[in-house]
Amino acid sequence: MAQKRRNGGSVQEPRRRRPFRSRQPSPPDAQHPRHRRFPAEDGGPGPRPRQQPDRHRGDRRRPGRDRDDRHRGADLIKSSRASGPGTAAGSVPPRPGSEASLKSRPGSPRTMDRQWLPLNALRAFEAAGQLGSFTAAAAKLTVAQSAVSRHVSVLEKFVGLPLFERRHQQLVLTEAGRHLLPVVTRSFDRLDGALGDIIEERGAPRRMLRVAMPPTFAAQLAIPILRDFRAEHPALSIEVASRSVAGGDAEAGLSIVYSEPRVTDAINDLLWMERLTVLCSPAALGEGPVDLPSLVARQDPLHVRLGGRAHGHMWELMARAAGRPDLAVDRGLVFDTAQLAVQYALSGEGLALADPMLFRDDLSAGRLVAPFGARLASGYGYYLVTAPEDLDEAVVLFRSWLIRRFAAGGQGRGGAAP
Repeated sequence: MAQKRRNGGSVQEPRRRRPFRSRQPSPPDAQHPRHRRFPAEDGGPGPRPRQQPDRHRGDRRRPGRDRDDRHRGADLIKSSRASGPGTAAGSVPPRPGSEASLKSRPGSPRTMDRQWLPLNALRAFEAAGQLGSFTAAAAKLTVAQSAVSRHVSVLEKFVGLPLFERRHQQLVLTEAGRHLLPVVTRSFDRLDGALGDIIEERGAPRRMLRVAMPPTFAAQLAIPILRDFRAEHPALSIEVASRSVAGGDAEAGLSIVYSEPRVTDAINDLLWMERLTVLCSPAALGEGPVDLPSLVARQDPLHVRLGGRAHGHMWELMARAAGRPDLAVDRGLVFDTAQLAVQYALSGEGLALADPMLFRDDLSAGRLVAPFGARLASGYGYYLVTAPEDLDEAVVLFRSWLIRRFAAGGQGRGGAAP
């Protein structure tokens, strides 16, 4: 029946109720895999009857229960996809870092199965370890800061040890983090270099050897060494980087390092120990007596900067060895390399303290003189540094060749030492 509203005056029909129809459960499909069973007369349970709906609850399940079932199904799918050749499909994979995820090699300690290595977490750890900040690492990787922090936390759970000390606005590497960071950096550098070689050479990269060496060594000894090595091994390409590195260059397969003796995880082969003496131009000797106090009084000592040492450290050792610790040797110029100090001495001014083995050509030509026969053992030397994981065919070939050359004498020049 139509009924008018008093305010609007419009007519509204009442909603009609649908007649109630009882829903009968449909019989189970005998061909469906869910309902297929062995016949009861053969000893089987027979077809499973359809579950009757619960009239009090309307056959509705709780939302939380459905969500748990969906997550459980997703976990089973992931575990079946992640199952390796020796893992049954549908079984839960072992937790990374557990006993089941470790594999052993004959004659070697246990190593982690590579399918559990968290590569994204390692990238985040490398950036945070180099920059000392999650925020700076996130900016470098163009991700959110929370993502970097979460990846580092995953990696720390993976290894079972903290990798950072979280301080106020600062991240400090723990002992485990300091051990892991150079290995991760070197591994990513090697991957980047190998991929770059393949891309540049269009799938057929040549054998490339990367060597890093100090600037003075490169300027004085690299040319004869590289020329002779290329004459014996022309098929090997060599890339030389001239820069000072403290413990080896992560981007190079081999590094020649000027340092004191130290114990590291790398392979350190001593090429020769440095022995210093005074080098100067013949014009710097002048007309006066040629002894150390007189020369120091007339010419400025030239210093070479050493990490962690005062700029006059080597000259103080030389004055003490000459029996004159009272000499004023803390004045003069300071240079980054011995090459620059000797170049300044060649101009006719100053006294350089350097190893004469590096400047044999200038000494033979008379451009430099060594007025004193005494030499100072500085405690520093030139070492050939190689990471154990970088010992490929090219690195082993050059390393063996260079060690034989320096062992024969002549400090890499192939001749007798002066």
